[in-house]
Amino acid sequence: MKHAALILSLAVMGASLAGCNKDDSDKTLGQRVDESVQASKEKMAEAQNKADAAGDKMKQEAAQASDKMKEKADAAGKVLDDTAITASVRAKIVSEPDLSNMDVKVDTKEGIVTLDGKAKTADAKDRATLVARSVEGVKDVNNNLSVQ
Repeated sequence: MKHAALILSLAVMGASLAGCNKDDSDKTLGQRVDESVQASKEKMAEAQNKADAAGDKMKQEAAQASDKMKEKADAAGKVLDDTAITASVRAKIVSEPDLSNMDVKVDTKEGIVTLDGKAKTADAKDRATLVARSVEGVKDVNNNLSVQ
């Protein structure tokens, strides 16, 4: 209903303006009103198309921003997971009687644990690998321990 009132108002204004134009003197008032209404409809359709395009662009940009946020959150989650895995592996190694006094550095990247340092025996080195593999989230273990 509001659109009809707006169209009618624009038509009346257009008709008034059209009445001032000497070139349209051969047209009837009805023709001028019809032309004004048509021009108003075209302008409204053009405005609607522009609004739709702007809305589509906003939706696309919002989706892209959402995807980037998800990627950042996933990356942050992986770092936190790696930190938790490293802490768990260290805690398990320290809790093992045969491994607790070894000098072992533990590092984790994307679930892959790397053990560096010194093991007292080959059995202790192998045990460190088994302990690291037993931690949830560990995908693989690179055991770089040297036997002393």
